[in-house]
Amino acid sequence: MRCPIHGERFKPPSYLIYVSEWLREKREWFIKERTSQQFQKAWYASFPRDLWPAEEHEEGNAIFLVLKDGTTLVVSGSLGSESGS
Repeated sequence: MRCPIHGERFKPPSYLIYVSEWLREKREWFIKERTSQQFQKAWYASFPRDLWPAEEHEEGNAIFLVLKDGTTLVVSGSLGSESGS
């Protein structure tokens, strides 16, 4: 995401975006306790707390996340059509 004031924003490490279910609670702790206020502000601007945690679903050979607003994010495989994006 590009910030109008600061230009190119951080690119969050992929290991923090999608993690196994048992690690999701620890991710929140890691962000709060081990990152700067600036990083936290940018993270929560990109990943609003009211949309997460997402529910994980499998359909055929695809694994996808459904956010709390209904948006579907394909994690692996593919769906016929991606909805809500």
